[in-house]
Amino acid sequence: MQQVPETIEEETTLLMEGLIKLLGQASMSTANLTFVQVFCPDVSLWDRFNAIYAKYFTGPLPPRAFVGSGALLFGAHFELQGIAVHEQTE
Repeated sequence: MQQVPETIEEETTLLMEGLIKLLGQASMSTANLTFVQVFCPDVSLWDRFNAIYAKYFTGPLPPRAFVGSGALLFGAHFELQGIAVHEQTE
């Protein structure tokens, strides 16, 4: 089990790097994301999360929701769900 990083910025970076790795395994990138939902027990962390999150996109950010939630597992500050669509070529 990986330990939750000490800072919000480190946790956001770890979360996004994990997402990029997962997308890469499916031959996709953040450009394939069509919707992202972020769960966070403390919505006051939005600006700090968003400052790191936005760096992982070159174009417009995908539609997203930042949802206040109860406590997350292992003391995490964020949980992310995303929908990605793989472009099919003919």
